[in-house]
Amino acid sequence: MALKKQHSESMAGLTEMSYKVTPHTILFASNVMNYAFFRIIGLHVGQNFVREYSSTRYIGKGKELASITERNYTDSHEGDNIMIDKWAAFVNISGWFKWRGFEDVPPNYLQTG
Repeated sequence: MALKKQHSESMAGLTEMSYKVTPHTILFASNVMNYAFFRIIGLHVGQNFVREYSSTRYIGKGKELASITERNYTDSHEGDNIMIDKWAAFVNISGWFKWRGFEDVPPNYLQTG
């Protein structure tokens, strides 16, 4: 149920409205990463979550990202971090975040204004 809900919500990124109101870099990164995620998870659970992407411009890069993930993923915290960096580089958003140690998180980080 949770995967179906997440999939349904991600389909909003394929709508005409999304193309009109979402910056290209964000729309591209989001849809390529969504495709890769749903391709990989779909293979694990035996369901085709990527049918809606078949006629989109994201399928080629999405397949490539899924393949990179399948070939290089290590199931560990460090492996997750490495893969996050690979995904960010692949969709050209590496400079959008910075890794920090847990000890560097300010004690009041949950408080807003």
